[in-house]
Amino acid sequence: MAVTYAYPIAGATAPTAAQSASQSVVTAQVVFTDGDTTQIVTHNWNLTATQLAALFPFVEVRRISNGTLFSSILVALTDSNNVTLSKASAVGSAFTAAVVIQRPHSILAQVA
Repeated sequence: MAVTYAYPIAGATAPTAAQSASQSVVTAQVVFTDGDTTQIVTHNWNLTATQLAALFPFVEVRRISNGTLFSSILVALTDSNNVTLSKASAVGSAFTAAVVIQRPHSILAQVA
């Protein structure tokens, strides 16, 4: 299991609130092994309760590679700073995915 961030910083450490403050997107590569069930991707935007209730941020998950078993991916808006990806633990369920998280912006919606 691994989360490797690509933007706004590169590496295994999530962007800090200061690094994320001026960014509208966080991207990462997420690797699930067969036994993994959850991965947390951190954006550190400190979203408001109103933004979370409006189902922000937008989360896009694109599979880069699959195991022998195609498993469903569940996306949960965990809290104001994190998104949780979940899958069932099963032989052949490993996969790698690109994750794009977009924060709410006034161009997209008027959500305070």
